[in-house]
Amino acid sequence: MNRRILIVDSDTVFRARAVKALASAGHPLAHSATAADALKILREHPCPVVVCDGGLDDRDGFDLMREILREWPATQLIVTSADHGPGAARQAIRLGAVDYLAKPVEGANTLIDAVQDALTRASVLARKDALISRLSSENEELERVNYVFRRLATRDGLTTLHNRLYFNESLTSGIERARRKGHELVLIFIDVDHFKLYNDTFGHQHGDLLLKQLGKLIRSSIRDSDVAARWGGEEFAVLASETTLTGGVGLAEKLRTCLESFPFHGAEAMPGGCVTASAGVAALHTDDNERELVHRADRALYQAKATGRNRVVADEAGCGEDTRKMLASLGGF
Repeated sequence: MNRRILIVDSDTVFRARAVKALASAGHPLAHSATAADALKILREHPCPVVVCDGGLDDRDGFDLMREILREWPATQLIVTSADHGPGAARQAIRLGAVDYLAKPVEGANTLIDAVQDALTRASVLARKDALISRLSSENEELERVNYVFRRLATRDGLTTLHNRLYFNESLTSGIERARRKGHELVLIFIDVDHFKLYNDTFGHQHGDLLLKQLGKLIRSSIRDSDVAARWGGEEFAVLASETTLTGGVGLAEKLRTCLESFPFHGAEAMPGGCVTASAGVAALHTDDNERELVHRADRALYQAKATGRNRVVADEAGCGEDTRKMLASLGGF
């Protein structure tokens, strides 16, 4: 497999440091300061991994990434950005990036490790495609292998919860089923508070362990009919069918308190002496599509973060007075 890495960054200093770090680790490289040159390089010699800044001198970096994924969908994207707000990271993950590194990137090993992980992922996907091609004439074996890969393709490798792709499909089918049967449906977003601080303090190994443990807590707290997924980074999503907004707030509060009381490594060093999470909850409205439901749940999560963290906020749009009173008694606003 071609293992060349393309670095696209208008910052001359960062680009030079990245080239030096990756070259010292033995990676073949190409680099560009502009989107135009990056596309020219890729069209001549496609690269399995592209490290791209979110802002370039000649074009929006995220727009370039969309074009790259349209033309070379197997490309593994690593996004770098000097924007430390949650918007850039969330946009990168939703776009399909496999990693996000905030600038200044701390230490050469951080970039080297991210690139190596992306190369490993690209290699696994390439081997999968080759295997499927080789077994195409052996129907029985092909079906077995495809079953294994479909399961892998729907699971997050770290937490073993469902991944974003599976969750999006479940959201679409869940909305259709809720409307057809007249059932209620609730979407919950959960985001670990101060996760960057935790990673910076204890290292990514403990950060990964925290996310794994959180995945287990979520899985043990929901019903078999509910769908839980790692939405991206330290953000998780739960889709609860046949559940009211009040019930969704209750479930989110249960998850929040489980996390707050769990003895994570180093929890006592975090703000408040424990690891906490914020949650946003939204119920399906009659005229909602997937995007609108996600937007309202995401907005509620943002409000939970903005009003102090370690709390559950429900989207109140369309709620009746009885529901508002019930939510208020649960602390859902």
